[in-house]
Amino acid sequence: VGHGFTNVGAPPARTLFSVTPAANFARFFEELSALPADLPPAPAKVHEIFARYEIDIVSPEEVCR
Repeated sequence: VGHGFTNVGAPPARTLFSVTPAANFARFFEELSALPADLPPAPAKVHEIFARYEIDIVSPEEVCR
């Protein structure tokens, strides 16, 4: 199921996810959280992490089809 998240406010946001069954999802979020927080994420690195967990990144247009 395609979905997305966005921060509509100016200050940085924090998100709490609860996933069951967790399987490898905890490691997925650990890898994402290891990316530098003070810089925009490197798209190639983000795609690499998502691909490792067989998660597709889709555009908003693809989600809304």
